[in-house]
Amino acid sequence: MASVSEVLKQARALEKKGDWEGAAVEYRKLQGFDSPPPIAFNLLGDLYHKKGDHGEALAWYEKAIERYAQEGLYGNAIGICRKALRQDRERVEILERLGGLFYSQGLAREAVNHYLLFASSVARRGENDRVIETAGKIRKILPEDPQVREKMAQLLHEISADEEALVEYGAAAAACKENGREEDARRIEKIIADMGGAGTPAPATPGGCDDSAVTEVIDAVREGAGVDMGNGIEATIEAVVDSSVEDASPDEVERRDAVIGTIDDSDFIPVGEIVKEFQDGMERILDDDDYQSHYDLGMSYKEMGLYEEALKEFGFCGGSPAHRTASLEMKVAILIELGRSEEGLSILEGLIGEKEGNEAGCHYLKGVAYEKQGRADKALDAYQAAARIDPTFRNVQERIARVDG
Repeated sequence: MASVSEVLKQARALEKKGDWEGAAVEYRKLQGFDSPPPIAFNLLGDLYHKKGDHGEALAWYEKAIERYAQEGLYGNAIGICRKALRQDRERVEILERLGGLFYSQGLAREAVNHYLLFASSVARRGENDRVIETAGKIRKILPEDPQVREKMAQLLHEISADEEALVEYGAAAAACKENGREEDARRIEKIIADMGGAGTPAPATPGGCDDSAVTEVIDAVREGAGVDMGNGIEATIEAVVDSSVEDASPDEVERRDAVIGTIDDSDFIPVGEIVKEFQDGMERILDDDDYQSHYDLGMSYKEMGLYEEALKEFGFCGGSPAHRTASLEMKVAILIELGRSEEGLSILEGLIGEKEGNEAGCHYLKGVAYEKQGRADKALDAYQAAARIDPTFRNVQERIARVDG
């Protein structure tokens, strides 16, 4: 049986020829290995994305997410989730998966934020039972957080699941009292009274708000509330702020920041500390001179926001004349995002003027680096140099107008 590296080389060769189906056949061979490498599913997703078959691409990305999670590579799985959402923002089930992945990392706040977004999205579709199910997950993650419980209560009330909402409001009021927030407790108790609730608010601890209590009221859920919750991804539910972050140790903050993120395309998520090597070790999957595979893997990592891993893969391409320049440009783009603009500018100085280099692109990247540094005059010079070479290059004209304004 051919090695993983040999299969990848053959698939790349077929891709270059435009033989998409042949390449797909090769990539599928990777699934024949014992414990198939997660990259096999990710690469198939990328292939169908390039082909324009986004439905098939998303199906393979979802399989990749599952495989990465099975291997404990939660950072990779989170990255693929974000990539899938960029392609289809209506794939709200991925928000639920993100909630579970963040929770697996011990990141309760991020888990809850994504579960809230998921709940608001399925509420828009009228899937009230899934909203209630998600409320149960959130309750178990942060049972004593009044802000979380109140947000969930608001959502449940919007879909007319008032008995479940009263449970959440009661827990929120009790937690506020326990924390000395009497004004908030009174405000929430008034909401309970206005909704026709009676009796003492349920305690915020799991003991007073257990699954059996919620199960009793689930039967009373009314279907088809018809409430417009807006576009699920742009839901108006605000992120829950972790008020304890200021008291966290540097290690805890670093670990939290390693995977925190939203689904905004412009976000950078440095998850390098969480990403482990693939099960068999990528150094054993790819030959050192398999430059195309290293470059493509670097691009995949970059797309997922796994910047440190991407830098490592692009670093393998320095010995290939066909890949060296493009890899260096990708490294520069990443270094700029990482706030290491001076390193990027140093590389660009060496690239500008090289015969095989993309001179317009290099000047453009110089402009981005200088703009990040707040050096508008130098950024303008660089953008104008790029425009003289290629006036239509990317959004260079918009960049010039912005820094020249």
